[in-house]
Amino acid sequence: PDYLIRSWHVSVNDIFDFNDGHDKIEVKSTAKPNRIHHFSNEQLHPNDGSGLVICSIMMTKAGQGLSVFDLKVAIEERIENENRFRLNELFAKTLGTDYNKAMETFFDYQSASDSFKIFNYSSVPAIDNDTLPSGISNLHYDSDLSGIEEAQAFYLSEHELFKGL
Repeated sequence: PDYLIRSWHVSVNDIFDFNDGHDKIEVKSTAKPNRIHHFSNEQLHPNDGSGLVICSIMMTKAGQGLSVFDLKVAIEERIENENRFRLNELFAKTLGTDYNKAMETFFDYQSASDSFKIFNYSSVPAIDNDTLPSGISNLHYDSDLSGIEEAQAFYLSEHELFKGL
């Protein structure tokens, strides 16, 4: 968890949620009934030599359950003291103006945990950069990850960043 905290959004404008300077993790959640996530084309085309996995979570709102604040507390219990300030700073920046709304939103944690899947980016439907016409940029689209094979454990264990998953 500490390694992940140090790799989490070094800059607010980072393309990937976690980046240790070599490998990347992009986390996507959806409340839709299908495993459909929104990506920028850049998020599915890492630089050569980098590993990239997509973490997918299907969320269900619940009258009772856990809020993002409950999750933050659970993370704080698992990390070193020096990383708690960074966690709280990034947490506040990530929520921004939705901070108060997040206090009133609860999710079915067990359902989300059961739905958690990790995919190698190369398995995710994406637009090939070689087919983009010249002058096209800032391309975003939805990709359906339903039925895609999950990343293999041996692949994940080869990368320091992925060991935290």
